[in-house]
Amino acid sequence: MRTTSSHESKAVIGTPEAQYITNKESGVGFLRVGMEDPVKFSTFYISGPYMPPAAGVETNGEAGGPGQQTTRQAARIHRFTAAPVLEEAPTP
Repeated sequence: MRTTSSHESKAVIGTPEAQYITNKESGVGFLRVGMEDPVKFSTFYISGPYMPPAAGVETNGEAGGPGQQTTRQAARIHRFTAAPVLEEAPTP
């Protein structure tokens, strides 16, 4: 969450870091667990389940000319919820 002053930020997460989140950083916040330093995170809303892209080599016709290969890396996803995380039931 973005705060308007370092005082508000310190009251919520114990450091002034939330004051420096800009209006252009939508969905950005800091999470503090116990006495650890706050960790900056980004959130977003999607209307369906997240399907991570396969890491590997793919053909990209835009960057550097037709048929040039680029390496793609999957995003690091951390599940966070206030409810217990349950394993999905196996599909028959």
